[in-house]
Amino acid sequence: MQSTPDGLVAALPAVAPGTILQYRVHVTLQGGDVLSFPDNAADPFYETFVGEVIPLYCTDFESDPAANGWRNALLEGTDTEGANDWQWGVPAGTPGSGDPTAAYSGARVYGNDLGGGDYNGKYQSDKVTALYAPPIDVGDYAQVHLQYRRWLTVESGNYDQARILSNGTEVWRNFVPATGADVHHEDREWRFHDVDLSSTISTERKVQVQFTLSSDAGLEFGGWTIDDFCIVAIPELPTPTCGDGNVDPNEACDDGNTEDGDGCSADCKVEVPPDPICGNGSIENGEACDDGNQQDGDGCEHDCTQTPSGGPGGPGSDGSSGSDGSGGSGGSSGSDGSDGSGGSDGSSGSGGSGGSDGSGDSNSPGSGTTGNQTNGPDDPDACINADCSSPGPQSSPLPEEGGCSCQLQADPSRSLRGTASRALVLALGFAIWLVRRRRHPIHG
Repeated sequence: MQSTPDGLVAALPAVAPGTILQYRVHVTLQGGDVLSFPDNAADPFYETFVGEVIPLYCTDFESDPAANGWRNALLEGTDTEGANDWQWGVPAGTPGSGDPTAAYSGARVYGNDLGGGDYNGKYQSDKVTALYAPPIDVGDYAQVHLQYRRWLTVESGNYDQARILSNGTEVWRNFVPATGADVHHEDREWRFHDVDLSSTISTERKVQVQFTLSSDAGLEFGGWTIDDFCIVAIPELPTPTCGDGNVDPNEACDDGNTEDGDGCSADCKVEVPPDPICGNGSIENGEACDDGNQQDGDGCEHDCTQTPSGGPGGPGSDGSSGSDGSGGSGGSSGSDGSDGSGGSDGSSGSGGSGGSDGSGDSNSPGSGTTGNQTNGPDDPDACINADCSSPGPQSSPLPEEGGCSCQLQADPSRSLRGTASRALVLALGFAIWLVRRRRHPIHG
């Protein structure tokens, strides 16, 4: 609620067209006292009608209503002076009556004993009186309402009765307390009142509204005061067309199609996405990834979140070992992650040394596949047997040395034997070099 130069302003919740919205206001003062409006225990809620209406008949009582078919009558009680106290005119607001001092709009109203002169502004005891509006043709409209402004003060409903009838059928009455305690109906301001008359429409398609007041033997109030009387029709709401891109009444959404699964269903209701299923290979709502399984460490964790950086490492790879060449010196060891290349075998060159094992990242031992490597039959890391047969890929024999060239398969245990293997390879390489020198001495 906000304070403006015109008073306090608040926003009411949105409701569907054709709704009668009821509300009340509580104001807390600086001292802690709370004021509640409307101040009427028998009718503690304001109301307003939301939506379009079509006026069928309206009057503000500024002109003589009798000329338009209004009439009143004493239905029960002794017909004494002022017994039928319905009057049309300017309200006097006689003190003690509870009546208004001014009309809601214009200057004139219709009500019980408007006060002024010899009148005290109160209805008489032991009387039943009525005010009749003219019959109103409602045509083909199915929904018809009475909308008007009232200022009503009447004794508790278990004693005096203020009623509204349509075609003789009661459609509203003042509050009757269930406990027997007195709850007087006392409007202290002009109140908007909407009453549905639809069920009372006659076969002639007419409604006739009647206001009545019945009093007992004691405690009289000001009775009815009425202004801005209207009979209105409520137009039929258009049938919503789901899929036209317009959010019509009774539609929660409309995305321009009638397909399910896109957030707005085929009947224009908001769809709640299903819970994601991690491991089905489809990235769904709330998933960062989905690789079709629920294993950790493979880039997508069991809960379909990305594997954090610095997590479990993948295998490293060995570099390639060198091949024999001509006249070259032994190759250098490779850097971390690859084997060094050996020197080429020449007539006077030395055999290349095997490269070092590759390593993986800091979280796992390195492993991988070596390149071509010359090994003797006693090499514990050799992939071949003494006859050049191999449990792995076939290798090509070198008859003059009795060695073989082969492709080693990945062996994770090599990282545990790396140092010993390299030392043995160097020793074998040196032995092969000595054999060559003896077979092919160098002449100066």
